[in-house]
Amino acid sequence: MYSLAPLITVTGGWVIAALLIALSVYVRRANRVAVNISTLLGILSIITSPLIPAHTGALLDFGSTPKITLLDTLQILGFYVFPTVFIVLRFTKLKTPNPPNTKK
Repeated sequence: MYSLAPLITVTGGWVIAALLIALSVYVRRANRVAVNISTLLGILSIITSPLIPAHTGALLDFGSTPKITLLDTLQILGFYVFPTVFIVLRFTKLKTPNPPNTKK
């Protein structure tokens, strides 16, 4: 089933995805620590992805087959577009997160 990547990489990816989903719950609740951690992870994602040979190699194959094109599109969305959008929103709309249900 996972013939292209080592099992430890696949397992690690699933664990990280689960942690990011859990972190997103706290970001949704405007938890300042979760927002800051997510911002840091977004910046690291954008910086480190081009440094990973598997990522750059995959992008060089963009358009070779429909499957590779789909996977490369998901990579671009997950490692560049979504983190960039989150960071932009973080510094515009989430600048000073307020806890929900607080009276002003």
